[in-house]
Amino acid sequence: MFGPENDFVYALTHSETFGLWNAIEGTQHARLLGVREAIKEKYQLEVDYFVDCSFDAKSDRLYVLGGTHQGDLIVFNAGVEGFAPVFMLKGGHTSTIRCVHWDHQAETLLTGSEDGFLCHWSKHSINGQSSELTSEKLKVSAFSEKRARHRKELMPY
Repeated sequence: MFGPENDFVYALTHSETFGLWNAIEGTQHARLLGVREAIKEKYQLEVDYFVDCSFDAKSDRLYVLGGTHQGDLIVFNAGVEGFAPVFMLKGGHTSTIRCVHWDHQAETLLTGSEDGFLCHWSKHSINGQSSELTSEKLKVSAFSEKRARHRKELMPY
C-alpha cells in the first residue's frame, strides 16, 4: 500500500504488465501492457527487467526501477499514461541488480547485484546545487572460502 493515505496498490508482473489500483474503492487507475517495449520505442532506452517500485511521500510519486544485465539501473516516474525516465545509475555494478532500497529522505539508494557487490548511491550537494549520484562499493562475502567450495560442489551450475 502506498499513497498519501495508503489507499493505492501496484502490481508489476514478470510479463511486463503494470497495474495501479485504489485499494479502498477497488478501482483500477492504470493497466499498462508491454512496458519495456514502450520505453524502448518512446525513449530509446533498453530495460531488461524491473526490480521494484518505490513511493516518495514528499513528492507524492511512485517510481519504477528497471535494470540492464550490464548493471545499470534506470529510475522511472510511474503514471497512469506510462513511465518517464528520471535518472540512470551507471558504473556501480557489472551484472543484474536484484534488490534496491531507496531512502527518499536521505536521498540514498542501496543496490545489490549478482556481481557480489552492494552499492551505496548518494546525492551530493555542492554550493546548493545537486551533482550526479555517486556510488561506493562494498564486496559482499556471505560464505567463508571453505563453505563456498562446498556449496559449489553441491550446485551443478
